[in-house]
Amino acid sequence: MSAKTNQSLVVPQTISDFQAILDNLNYMNGEGTYGRPMIGLMASDDYYMLDADYNSRSQWMRNVYLWQSFPYTGVDLPDWDYPYRTIYYANSALEGISGIAPNSDNKSAWENVKGSALYFRAFANFELCQLFCPVYDSASMETDLGLPLRLSADANEPLSRSNIKKTYEQILNDLSEALRFLPKMVAYKTRPSMGAAYGLLGRVYLNMGSYKNAFLYADSCLSLQHSLIDYNTLSSSSTYPIVQYNQEVVIDHNFYDANNSVEKVDTTLYNLYEANDLRKSLFFKQFGATSDHRFYGSYTGSSLRFSGISVNEMLLIRAECNARLAHLTSALDDLNELLINRYKSGTYTAYYSSESQDVLNKILLERRKELVFRNIRWQDLRRLNKQSHSITIKRIIGGATYALSPHDSRYVFPIPDNVVSLNPQIIQNEY
Repeated sequence: MSAKTNQSLVVPQTISDFQAILDNLNYMNGEGTYGRPMIGLMASDDYYMLDADYNSRSQWMRNVYLWQSFPYTGVDLPDWDYPYRTIYYANSALEGISGIAPNSDNKSAWENVKGSALYFRAFANFELCQLFCPVYDSASMETDLGLPLRLSADANEPLSRSNIKKTYEQILNDLSEALRFLPKMVAYKTRPSMGAAYGLLGRVYLNMGSYKNAFLYADSCLSLQHSLIDYNTLSSSSTYPIVQYNQEVVIDHNFYDANNSVEKVDTTLYNLYEANDLRKSLFFKQFGATSDHRFYGSYTGSSLRFSGISVNEMLLIRAECNARLAHLTSALDDLNELLINRYKSGTYTAYYSSESQDVLNKILLERRKELVFRNIRWQDLRRLNKQSHSITIKRIIGGATYALSPHDSRYVFPIPDNVVSLNPQIIQNEY
């Protein structure tokens, strides 16, 4: 991995050196060609490919798209390598900062490095967990295989897998400790803040099914940042209507979508949006002379996909948790607050229901429509498959139909074979 070579050339020594490591937007935030994991999007139901587009992809991408066995044999998989590179840099900063004593002059900068490194390590581990580990289940968390947890910058440290319990404990502990050091406000939305840590904790607890905790942390995030974009102020004629670092962004993370040029928005998904729903024209545009649509609504203001923490996601987490906890009035308040900013002015009628299941279903529907192409859909499919909201995904390629059923083992991707070859003590996933 190039990180080890780079460190041998320039040895960081000062707090500003370690801050510079964490400010590398390519490696820590996924900007540019060094984006975050994408196979969750590739395997989800946000888009489809026609035969010609499918055939133009590399073999391993075709395999992932059709959920084939061991899809990336012999491939250096970015979805594994890049998060672990983030973890490597975070660990390097944590080890470096531990050798510098904080004092009255450097305390703020020292704490920012410490908190940021813990946040980035937690974010990367959570990303990996959603791809290469089973869904969190309190009944089996001590036997389900978790991640190889790297807690030092020693690239030669032997790797072995922890269990799900220890993996999630590490993620939660890192974020809880990060909150002791992170500032409420940051100069740049690429840097972690208290709001970012609260928001990520909300996302993690939601995926764990811990709705009280998910509510508390989403609520804490929203107490620090709560401004929504009124989509009536955006122009659908802009190629990318939503600008980067906008008021809804708490922290900016991105990932590179390798199929961006050929993917077509799932027709069923597109048809979920009503005529007065501004997301229909702001998120999606026709291309060429066909009726097919592509997604242009990323919060990056570009073709890069946004996967960071945002106000709209936190509102939906808080609404879902309130619905599950039978706090329907509060759940509906959050849902309606979001949607009135998404519909043409004067056309949205507030949604109300006294039935808990109806409210939950409506919130999950809006979550589906609001958080598209963010790498969140794969997480949602996994967690909702354990409930009554499960679905079967289907693809049609070459006249053949392929399906991924709700409880299929292929919802846990295999660890790249080259990683297992170098670390034979790592137990491979069944796929």
